[in-house]
Amino acid sequence: SNVAFKVGDLGDTMKTVEDILEKRYEVSAGKARVARDMVDLEKVEEKENERKALEQVALAEFLASQGIQATPAAESQSPAPAREIGPKQ
Repeated sequence: SNVAFKVGDLGDTMKTVEDILEKRYEVSAGKARVARDMVDLEKVEEKENERKALEQVALAEFLASQGIQATPAAESQSPAPAREIGPKQ
């Protein structure tokens, strides 16, 4: 919307701008809440887990077709060593 500002008290102009921005923020926050409520997070997580499982199966099939033995991800990756910041003592 077009808002016309009169030349005058800067405090009034800043208050008007602040009010407009606050109203826009409230509207945007409301839209975000509605969108969040419309999304079924359990279904999203279920789909993500299914995608990961299919991805692992596809990788295992590819490796088998290439004659490469697949190793479980948990065994093939060791945890990264903890890094310290600063001089060694």
